[in-house]
Amino acid sequence: METVDTLDTTEDLLDKITGNEKYLASLEEQLIKQNKLLDEEIKNENKLMNVNMSKSNKTRMENYIYKLKYDRNEYIMANERLMAQKEELPRTMIPEAVFCEFPTKTVGKHRFRQELCQKMPKIRP
Repeated sequence: METVDTLDTTEDLLDKITGNEKYLASLEEQLIKQNKLLDEEIKNENKLMNVNMSKSNKTRMENYIYKLKYDRNEYIMANERLMAQKEELPRTMIPEAVFCEFPTKTVGKHRFRQELCQKMPKIRP
């Protein structure tokens, strides 16, 4: 009897194994289909992201360029106002100390004063 039981169990096991193989094959097919769908979704999302990123980058770049142009125009206008003020002031009205108190190796905001100091004649009261 034991052999019959073992034979039945092996047949049952073989049936289960083939059933499991079929089940696993169907699972594999489902996984492949899901992976394909996910790949398509990812591609679509990437396309959307690329479109969105390029639009946002384009907008960001346009804003940056606009700001640069605005800053440049402001700088030009400020220089023009400064030159107009400099021409309007008589040279005798500008005190020597304002322009000549800085050492020769200055940079930045004092450079303009230093250049003016070198260009202007020394004014003594």
